[in-house]
Amino acid sequence: MPGKEPKGSPLGRLRPFYKGDIGEEFVRGSKEQGGLITMEDLDRWKVYLEEPVMSTYKGIQVYKLNSWVQGPVMLQALNLLESVDLRVWASTAPVIFTLFIRS
Repeated sequence: MPGKEPKGSPLGRLRPFYKGDIGEEFVRGSKEQGGLITMEDLDRWKVYLEEPVMSTYKGIQVYKLNSWVQGPVMLQALNLLESVDLRVWASTAPVIFTLFIRS
C-alpha cells in the first residue's frame, strides 16, 4: 500500500517528525527564522534508498553515500592519502592538515 510503512519498519519512527508534533514545532521554528518549510513539504518527503559507494583504505572497506552528499570525494581523498605514512608527519600537525586539505 503506497504511503504506508511495513509493520515494524524503522521508517515508521519518523512519523512524529514528518506528520506530528515534532514536525509542527520544526515548521514553527523555521517560519520564526524566516524559513519557508511547511507541513505539506514534510508530508511530501520520501525516502530514496541508494547503493553506497565503496573504496578501501589500508585494507579497510569504507562506505559512503552517493554523490549527492559528496561521499565519493572523501573516498578519493582517502585513496590519495593511502600511500602516505601519516605517522612520519605526526609531530608536524600543520603539515598533516595541509596534506588533508590539498587531497
